[in-house]
Parts: sequence; structure tokens; C-alpha cells
Amino acid sequence: MNKKMLSEKVADILDIKVSEAYSFINLFIQTSGEALKKGDRIVLAGFGVLKPIQRKEKKVLNPNNGKKMTIKPYKTVKFKPSENLLNKLNKK
Repeated sequence: MNKKMLSEKVADILDIKVSEAYSFINLFIQTSGEALKKGDRIVLAGFGVLKPIQRKEKKVLNPNNGKKMTIKPYKTVKFKPSENLLNKLNKK
């Protein structure tokens, strides 16, 4: 499901315009990104937790030429699904 499809689904469920749902999703993405950049966790009950983490510098081998190289430290996001979401995924 992409952003457009999600917007259409949300608009249908909430009986609003697709453009309003699309704007809401964009706002959610923007504010979530800002919060994660500040180091805040985002807890969505029934869905999961988004948490910013810092990856350390590491030395690796380039698979193309076998030379050693260094991957600089960087920030990324870790997602931990809620028990509710996992139950929905694994429901038979």
C-alpha cells in the first residue's frame, strides 16, 4: 500500500476528501520526522513504537573489490510492532 492508496482508504472510512486525508498523512510524516530527529520516540498504541537509534562507525569489506572501507556513524529508525499488530498478522 502506498501513500495514495492509504489516503483513499482513510478518506473512505472517515468520509472526507482524499486530498484532506493525503494532507493529514503528509502532516503525520512531517511531524514524526521532526520528532525522531529531536530524538523522541513515537508510540502508536495498537501499532508500535518508532525509535531513533545511532549506528556506530564500522569497518567492512567492499564486496565489489574486497578492499576495507569504513561506514560512518549514522542515525536510523527502529520499529517495534505492538503485540496487537503482531496478533493481527499471525491470526489464522
